[in-house]
Amino acid sequence: MNPAELSSPEIADLINTAFLHVRGDSDTNISDEERTALADYLGCNEDVRQEVLAAWQEVLSEEPEINVDEAEYWLDVEFIEPCPE
Repeated sequence: MNPAELSSPEIADLINTAFLHVRGDSDTNISDEERTALADYLGCNEDVRQEVLAAWQEVLSEEPEINVDEAEYWLDVEFIEPCPE
């Protein structure tokens, strides 16, 4: 998978799948390979990260039981990897 070929909403959907799995709300998850590729891509592309976050916030707005601030923290601290030098 090449994240650069995906739209922000497509990446947001994948991130949402991973987030719901981590929360225990879904048995479905993305592969380790997908997670690594997305984490590296978002960690190295701040503009894309902002676009994906905006798209993901739209998805999260449909899930009233999810705290958007907690989701953003998870994305930035637990999901995204720092850009390799």
